[in-house]
Amino acid sequence: METALSSCENSSIDLLPGSRLFDLEYADDVVLPSEDSGKFWAFLDGLSASVSMFGMRFAPLKCKMLLHDWVGSAPSLTLTGEVMEEVDKFCYQDSYISPGGCIIDEVSSSIQKARLAFANLRHPWSRRNIRLSVKGRVYAATIRPVLLYGAET
Repeated sequence: METALSSCENSSIDLLPGSRLFDLEYADDVVLPSEDSGKFWAFLDGLSASVSMFGMRFAPLKCKMLLHDWVGSAPSLTLTGEVMEEVDKFCYQDSYISPGGCIIDEVSSSIQKARLAFANLRHPWSRRNIRLSVKGRVYAATIRPVLLYGAET
């Protein structure tokens, strides 16, 4: 991926004075930040041509476009003839990413998952022959980590 990205026009953004953010990679996922839709379109076109030399291709249905502080109408970006979907937010590795960086969706998702885990243990909670101390340990071992995991991301 590094070779494919380096062979394209640089469509990076200013991160700090003197440094630029080119891309963010995790496993087979890539985030390509850009400040200009025209530069991004040219960059994406070049990247698509570069990765095809390695036998790879983009899956347009998996590509999403999230606009942050965008003025004007949303650009229409196409990849292999298909228009990329514009989203207001999306879930990536159990974390919600939104243009404003709002954490409300993240916290709500974490609470909802903890509620679901708690509801799935309704049968043990209602049983009278299980001691309260055991129920407390089950709660501490199963429900609390679900809630805390969401707070860490």
